[in-house]
Order: sequence, then C-alpha cells, then structure tokens
Amino acid sequence: NLNPKVLEYGSKLAEIQDFAIRDKSGMVTNVIEKGEEFSVDMKIHFHETIQEPIFAFTIKDLKGTEITGTNTMYENTPVGTQKAGETRRITFTQKMPLEAGEYTVFHRLYDVCNLTVITDKKAVGYFDLFSKVTLK
Repeated sequence: NLNPKVLEYGSKLAEIQDFAIRDKSGMVTNVIEKGEEFSVDMKIHFHETIQEPIFAFTIKDLKGTEITGTNTMYENTPVGTQKAGETRRITFTQKMPLEAGEYTVFHRLYDVCNLTVITDKKAVGYFDLFSKVTLK
C-alpha cells in the first residue's frame, strides 16, 4: 500500500530497500486498531560504511503535520558502525495511541505509505490517553 506521491531524498550512502507496517500477529497491513501493538519494519542496505546511523520513522496526518515518531537515538539504541555491503533489518514495536483516522508513515522516503487507525472507543484529538476512571 505504498503512497504514489512518495518523496525521496538523501545521498544514498544507505538505502531503504523494503518497508512494512505489521499488525500484532506480524501480518503486513496498513490498518491498525487503536491500542493494539504494531511494528514498523525496514530493510536497509549500506552502500558506504556509516558510524552510528540513526534509524527513524514519523507518523503524519494527511495534512502533513508530524504527529509522532521515534528513532534509535531517542530510544537510546546503539547501532554501531554499519559497513558497506551490509544489509540490516530494524523493527520498531509499539502500541497504537492515535485516534481513528488516516495517516502517512514517513521514514526518509517521505510519505511512503498510508496507515489507517480504527477503533470502537473514541477520544478527543489525536491520542487516546487510555485513562482509567474511578468514581467514588
């Protein structure tokens, strides 16, 4: 489900060769239920040796506003030196906090694919706080 309007940039010292959003069972999809675990998987080939490259993804709304995302630097995940000719796979696994809607996943192949979040529990705004309410 790649976005036909994908934008690509960079020097091609490394190249994202494959990309997938996977649901909690590991199936490739672009529809994730709010609150469910999902992963963003990438396969990267290194054309040159790179010390401590940063792997990242961002989720944007359809207007282009960056909603959330992360990277290996923010997650304190050392990746070491990646050598020319190597191919690596990286997986980011998290729960879907976004409210129902359509989004794009950005990973330096701008707007590479669409993502739809579904839910039967509504909240206000972009995120669900997954609040627990106690009435006494």
